[in-house]
Amino acid sequence: MCWSENVSLMFTVIGAAASAYSYKYINRLWAISMFYFTLMQLIHYISYLVIDECNNPINISMAYVNYIHVAFQPLFYLLGIYGLFKTYKTINKEQLISLRYFVYVSVFYGIFYTIRLFPIYYPLKTSGCAWCGPPCAVTGKEHVDLAVPLRLRPYYWTPGSFSHFFLMFIPLLLYNNTTRLITTLGFISASAPMVLYDLTPSEGGTTWCGISIAQMIILMAVVIYNKK
Repeated sequence: MCWSENVSLMFTVIGAAASAYSYKYINRLWAISMFYFTLMQLIHYISYLVIDECNNPINISMAYVNYIHVAFQPLFYLLGIYGLFKTYKTINKEQLISLRYFVYVSVFYGIFYTIRLFPIYYPLKTSGCAWCGPPCAVTGKEHVDLAVPLRLRPYYWTPGSFSHFFLMFIPLLLYNNTTRLITTLGFISASAPMVLYDLTPSEGGTTWCGISIAQMIILMAVVIYNKK
């Protein structure tokens, strides 16, 4: 695998074009979702420009912006899926209602995941979790790696990476064979780079984000083809 600032910039351009196409011809919620994930490509591109400069304010800012983006990925993904499935009638009305409730849950998840950036009753830690570390964008094994200090406690109302996994992949298992195929392919393609290249969880996450635009374009094609 060969990631660089040019690859991130390429996916930024592709994602922007796909977002514009989706806004005009597919569904606005889906277009917003695709644009949101395109922003991650831009975050990675900017991070590459100041990579390993841990005293650079831009580098530090990208580390924090990256984490906040991750916090709200389930929300924008499910919101886009809702719009896409509604447009092409991939699932029925009752299933759309249940998917909408998952969207509501993801709002609370994003908020609680974000406030881990603040030392509420407990100090911030630079180790012990997937994204924990000094605030910096650094050179990873295969891709850019980003970390920030995070609060790990209290455990009961401090969401972890499993919550992100659950909201990104589990809801679509509930509906029909098309949605189950979509989420299964998404999970395999997202996990494969981390397993094949033995990446850390945080770098595995950025690598997944690096292919997310391609995943979303394929997902859209599967939904449209299934409708036809």
